[in-house]
Amino acid sequence: MAPAALDPADVERVRRDRAVRLLFESDEICVGEFHCSPRDWRWSSENCADEGHFVVFPGTTVQIAPAGSEPVVTDQNQVMLYNRDQTYHRRLVDPRGDHCVFLLVAAGLLSEVLPGAETQSGFRFPVTHGPVRASAYLLQRLLVRGLRTEPAPSNDRMQLEEAFYLLLGRVLTDALCLRHVRAAREQTERMHAGVVEDTKLLLASRLGENLSLGEIARAVFTSGFHLARIFRRHTGFGVHEYRDQLRLRLALDRLFDPSTELSSLAHELGYASHSHFTSSFRRVFGAAPSAFRKRSSAAEHRSLYETLARRRAASVPVTRIVGASFTSNQGGTMATKAIPEGYHTLTPYLAVHDAAKAIEYYKKAFGAKERVRMEAPGGTIGHAELEIGDSLVMLSDPFPQANTKPPTELGGTSASVFMYVEDVDAVVKQAVDAGATVTMEVADQFWGDRFGTVSDPFGHTWSIATHVEDLSPEEIAERGKAAMAAMSS
Repeated sequence: MAPAALDPADVERVRRDRAVRLLFESDEICVGEFHCSPRDWRWSSENCADEGHFVVFPGTTVQIAPAGSEPVVTDQNQVMLYNRDQTYHRRLVDPRGDHCVFLLVAAGLLSEVLPGAETQSGFRFPVTHGPVRASAYLLQRLLVRGLRTEPAPSNDRMQLEEAFYLLLGRVLTDALCLRHVRAAREQTERMHAGVVEDTKLLLASRLGENLSLGEIARAVFTSGFHLARIFRRHTGFGVHEYRDQLRLRLALDRLFDPSTELSSLAHELGYASHSHFTSSFRRVFGAAPSAFRKRSSAAEHRSLYETLARRRAASVPVTRIVGASFTSNQGGTMATKAIPEGYHTLTPYLAVHDAAKAIEYYKKAFGAKERVRMEAPGGTIGHAELEIGDSLVMLSDPFPQANTKPPTELGGTSASVFMYVEDVDAVVKQAVDAGATVTMEVADQFWGDRFGTVSDPFGHTWSIATHVEDLSPEEIAERGKAAMAAMSS
């Protein structure tokens, strides 16, 4: 059976490494930062994970060549997994060196998270690396940021352990999602992997350039069609998504530096404008960049990652994580919250003909993320939930027992969904490009919003606005009178 706790001697060996700064320690998880300068001896020698099993979040782009495996280009979009006594070589890509966050994890805990990975000789990671979702990456950065700013008081240790259990369960589950990748011939598989790794190196070195897929494909000596197919199969990302995620994860760390100017950062990373950067950042991390700059204290960061943890806990295969509403399979029922985590008091519920098609439309028009889909007989949708920004919309196909009818049956709608966005003009254009009809042109309004409305292809009205001016109630009333008078004249 794998050891249930870390060996103190292994932890002490890690602590003595001058390139390491430990941030958090428990019986099962040790968290730290590793900073390997370009002049460090490790670049020219074989490295060995002889202290135990490591889960590593790269902070800079590095090429890692594990013994017995093909080299892999690691960056913020991935997690590296090292078994105890794993040997490997590293090659410099980023002139800053190798900077990463690591979790040294007890083999017993890993066996609990991934019970199928236990072998006769002990626990072994079945893969060397895997993709990291934006939510897991954000949770990791907030945890580390909080620990850097202020050491965890004793009464917060349980909260931190729960958050790290959540993080561990999520990243290991996601890392194994590409385990099925196998080519018919070993030689073909190695060729495909080489093309993918060359593409990752190119993206890292030219991150601020808006290269086309064709330009990237030509640089790695393949076709755009072939690259798009094998890149997603090997990394879990499309090429464009991979580049966008890498840009935004680099931006996340830069935001904590108060001297960083957002417009300059957006331009440096290759975004067309500040609003384009803000829109992309909000879509991935759920809030505008400015929201993260305002969270300066460790307590505020812990509050945010606690919220993230509660929202994700139910889907993580670590039974000891607590804090969300669920029944433990170890006995006992947690207290049920009247309003579940991740939901607001009010949520619009739309009835639409062909809800599956509507879901795809809302993804294109408003950047919606599908959270729940429950299929009903006949290929219809009985219930679905979409995240748009920081809010939730529910929808379904109509069914006879329901009182809510879709606009196509009513001949119109008596309500609209009001949505605040960073750039109303861009969002309305995106909605129209996807198939909506403008019912009120975007214009500045007397109450301080730039506002317009569209009717989507399914008959629902969306009122879309960006707040552009803060006004007092008296100013709004005065402007309102003038606007009404102009309308009636």
